Amino acid sequence: MTYIIHDTLEVAKLAASDISARLCSKPETISVVNVEDDSDYQRRDIHYNL
Repeated sequence: MTYIIHDTLEVAKLAASDISARLCSKPETISVVNVEDDSDYQRRDIHYNL
């Protein structure tokens, strides 16, 4: 089986979107901030700031 990085990245984007939606749907969630593209968080390997 061959994997293409583009396909892998697309799956990751879909997963991040699904996770955000799930967290936002919970009544106890106040806010969800996706920080995947923030270099300060990338250095610390943090993808969500809850």
